Amino acid sequence: MTAIYWHGGTLNIAIGLFIMAVFYTIVFQRKNLFYYKFLTTFIIVLTSLPIWMKFLLVVSLIYIFHKYKEKLTGKAIIVLAIVSVLVYLIFGGFSWLMGVLQNAYVTRLLVASELDLNSLKFYGVVNTIRETGQISFETFAVRIRRHLVAIWVSVVGYLLLVIRYPLFLSLIHI
Repeated sequence: MTAIYWHGGTLNIAIGLFIMAVFYTIVFQRKNLFYYKFLTTFIIVLTSLPIWMKFLLVVSLIYIFHKYKEKLTGKAIIVLAIVSVLVYLIFGGFSWLMGVLQNAYVTRLLVASELDLNSLKFYGVVNTIRETGQISFETFAVRIRRHLVAIWVSVVGYLLLVIRYPLFLSLIHI
């Protein structure tokens, strides 16, 4: 078992980052083959294959990209990406997708139609977790970074990172 499967949330975060990187590549970098190569190797890591097999596949892909970089066209890289996606779907992707589709939050409308909603109470997060109530920005900053100045330094650092590497712009949750 690899580190990405130690905690269920880690896999979801990695898949979310992959999906955001795909959208970023399609919208902003569609002509840049490096991003397609990156996504082709990244999706192999998300499979449930044994770690030695993932290692061999990733090293093989990197070798192919390096050895045949002049001969690889955009279409050939897209074909390799599609093969990587198929490997992902066969070895772990369908189970993750089924887990998402069977999640109570996704399917609760389907389940709720079969239940008597008059006998059920759904509490909002604000009513059940004290930390989600209304707090000031200063309290938020102190809880996150221990000091108000540190939060501003973090924001400036992130902005500099986004200016230098626009791919990190896809990490902003709007």
